Amino acid sequence: VGEISLDAALAELGRTLLRTASAVLPLRGVHVLDRVDDVGPGYDGVWVTGFTDSAWPEPPHGNPLLPLPLQRARGMPYSSPRDAQQRSARALDRLVRRSRELVVSWPARVYDYDTEPSPAILNWPALSTGELDALTAARPLPVAARETLADDAPPLVGTRVAGGTGALGRQARCPLRAFCQDRLGARALEPLAFGVPARLRGIAAHRAVEALFEDLPTQPALADKAAAIPASVERGLRRLFGRTRSNLAPLYELEAEQLERMLAALLREEVRRAPFRVRAVEQRASASVGPLTFDVRIDRVDELADGTLAIIDYKTSERATSADWFGARLRDAQVPLYASGSVEPVRAAVVLRLSPADIRYFGFWPSDSFPGRASKAADPDPAAQIVLWRAQLAELASELAAGDTRVFVEDYDDAIGTYAPLTRVFEQLALVRGAVSRW
Repeated sequence: VGEISLDAALAELGRTLLRTASAVLPLRGVHVLDRVDDVGPGYDGVWVTGFTDSAWPEPPHGNPLLPLPLQRARGMPYSSPRDAQQRSARALDRLVRRSRELVVSWPARVYDYDTEPSPAILNWPALSTGELDALTAARPLPVAARETLADDAPPLVGTRVAGGTGALGRQARCPLRAFCQDRLGARALEPLAFGVPARLRGIAAHRAVEALFEDLPTQPALADKAAAIPASVERGLRRLFGRTRSNLAPLYELEAEQLERMLAALLREEVRRAPFRVRAVEQRASASVGPLTFDVRIDRVDELADGTLAIIDYKTSERATSADWFGARLRDAQVPLYASGSVEPVRAAVVLRLSPADIRYFGFWPSDSFPGRASKAADPDPAAQIVLWRAQLAELASELAAGDTRVFVEDYDDAIGTYAPLTRVFEQLALVRGAVSRW
């Protein structure tokens, strides 16, 4: 440690004395304390153990870092046998005055030798077996009527939800997860990934496709679009890599090659479609549904040969389909919300899977408008399908605004994992299935 000056030592001593104790004892319950001096007023009962003649009065135990004569000359605590005996007597007297009920005990043996009680308690009355049993017997607690309180989540204040249209899909899958994520702002940490994370790769793919179609071409013009692929890829990756591009050149080249193959495959599939022209890319709109208002962003809007619209949503997942549009609850609301609010007739709603090895279309559309087959789950009449979507969207918006926090027993995947400590899904499932009692 080394030597320090007197002023520095006094300053350090002052800081130590002024430092507030951080440990605060709780007001209720059973407390185990080390020292008799630690017992303050207000306890219903105190039981002191280990009160042998060698433990009490406390033996002198001066500060080992200071000369003993100096400690005795200054009257420091427990620096001499007389001081230790006097302090022990005062501490025991305080304990007796502060305690409503005080019991002192000592062990009959310690290791292999017999012990004797402290001389300070030799004149205290001894407890009989019956009195000891009365002290340790269970005491009945006053019984109050059980009360059940309904602690429902509060309704949404205002007309906008932080999660946008994604909140509607989360509400459809798991209302409690939607509440945690979109009302409380609970977010899972993004998992570490080798190379470029899937989310960022998806963003780059969206930007590259947007750049490729931003001049709103007609279908015949797509035959000449292959030359624009490298520039579109560069724009898609520019913000992702930024100034790290030169340092991560091998990774950049891999991502660029994959994007180029994906865009080339996309152009080949787009040429196979019935005649169309691109009406808009990254189309933004505001849509009201029920009591809520949402900002909607659509990846692409095409105009078909008959003048009706096709709403297209890009998905980079290899398992992406349009199945979430056609269930009992609308699990993906972005395209349905835009289509429901369109003033022009919509005859096609399409999920476009952006995979270099498998560019595919899912959804519904007029015959031969897109390669492949339309979903059999969709209503054959596009107008009827959109009417159904409006009803589903209104129901989800009402639930979201009201603070609905249910967990579906038959479909709770969104409530587990990172969100399980918030949703308490496993406890709720056990209650529902009768595995545990609510009380």
